Amino acid sequence: MDAQGRRGQYEFQDIIRPRGICIPKFFCVLVEPKFEGNVGAVARSAKNFAIDDLILINPCILGEEANKRAMHGKDILLSARTYKDLDTAIKEEGLEVLAATSGVVNLSAKCHRRNPITCSEFASEIQEVRGNVGLLFGREDFGLFKPEISRCDYLINIPTSEMYPIMNLSHAATIVFYELYKDHAKPIEGPHKTSAFERDKFFEYYQKMLDVIDYPDWRREKAEVLFRRMVTRSNPTKWEYHTLMGVFSMVSKRIKMGPRPKPAQTPPKAKAPKYFHETPRKLAKDKQ
Repeated sequence: MDAQGRRGQYEFQDIIRPRGICIPKFFCVLVEPKFEGNVGAVARSAKNFAIDDLILINPCILGEEANKRAMHGKDILLSARTYKDLDTAIKEEGLEVLAATSGVVNLSAKCHRRNPITCSEFASEIQEVRGNVGLLFGREDFGLFKPEISRCDYLINIPTSEMYPIMNLSHAATIVFYELYKDHAKPIEGPHKTSAFERDKFFEYYQKMLDVIDYPDWRREKAEVLFRRMVTRSNPTKWEYHTLMGVFSMVSKRIKMGPRPKPAQTPPKAKAPKYFHETPRKLAKDKQ
């Protein structure tokens, strides 16, 4: 990649990571991936979660399938750097901290190499680290070898079912990327909720409706408590509040006005001739 491309890459990261907030820079490192489709899928996930650097260690040949899987992450796939071995990649890319992922764990204190932490724990701890962090993902069939895991500062494990604990490469990468990104994502602004004043007005209308229908006093206290708690738990939005207030108001008015008068019945219409030649005179003659 040329200098202009790298400059544009870091300017884009300044948008994702505001200036003044020093957080780690993550590099996705795929060690000897065997299927180009997985590489393309990882590039797509990296694009989803603002990870711009893809490092490939002795990969398979990348072709049309990788491009198809990458979708809008094709720029990350095309800018991926390739190295023959992990040591060279670590040196050239300036990776200061390494985190390995593995589906094989061992919780024994003696087997320190396989003592892992979860993705969420790693995402929390790594925020205190400054510098370039390499996220290592192993081969689809054998994963990472022991020497490669031994070089890493962290071992990450994604909790899965014991019946089938090994995940697909791109799926595992997506989960790790998500855990690292979620705390920096812009919060979703939901609809405005009702205030305490509006909930009190809602409850006031409910009481008026109980008055209108002459609800028994000995059951009223229970009904009021249950309704107040139900409304508080549901925490309705402004739109829901105004809609239900309108319904309560109309119900109270209708009860006060009494039942609506039934519409006058209209006499049944005369039966039209079935065919054009069945004139009223002919129909009368047929009846005789």
